[in-house]
Amino acid sequence: MTKVKVLVENKTQTPGILAEHGLSLWIETENVNFIFDFGPSEKTIILNAQTLGVDLSQADFAVLSHGHYDHAGGIPALDKTAKKTIPLFLHPQSAVKRYSKRHSSSIGIPFELKNLKKLYPIFTKEPRQAAPNIWLSGEIPRWRKEFIDESLYLIDEKNQQLPDTVIDEIALFIEEPDGFWIISGCAHPGLVNLIETGKKLLNKKVKGLLGGTHLAHLSPK
Repeated sequence: MTKVKVLVENKTQTPGILAEHGLSLWIETENVNFIFDFGPSEKTIILNAQTLGVDLSQADFAVLSHGHYDHAGGIPALDKTAKKTIPLFLHPQSAVKRYSKRHSSSIGIPFELKNLKKLYPIFTKEPRQAAPNIWLSGEIPRWRKEFIDESLYLIDEKNQQLPDTVIDEIALFIEEPDGFWIISGCAHPGLVNLIETGKKLLNKKVKGLLGGTHLAHLSPK
């Protein structure tokens, strides 16, 4: 049985749990424990983990869905807590400099990956198996454009600020005999595209989805 504990989220109704803009999930399966995203800060992920009875030092690996601060800022908390060297799976473009058009502010990873001591980055663009029944999506093709909002962000490339399509976002698929679960960081590539990527990769039905969707700009229909 797979268990998911929400370490960081925008809202909370649980006493003793801090809410903060961003996302971090602690996931336990029969074979491994791991973190999917880290929220924006070390403090929140550490305090919430303690309150929820999560021992961060027991993580076997970690996954960063994409290189925005509200999903990556808490990475140093795991780096300081880990008792062994563990992989951090992410896309090679996740570490680029990024900005918000709305606020003209930096929204990328707020530290240098090279300064991590216990976590070692494994960069991947292709689908890959991270552990038994745990799959990383790799880059998510944009088959359907109508569900994507690419107007919010900029990326630094060759000293130019260009539109950021968040090509680095990867999703997680947890496979079961009768289908699979989707774990999404933000679904910047479009939720429909993310779902179709999982169905093509695993050739199974979707049992459910947990995580960010970025659907606020769309109509209810």
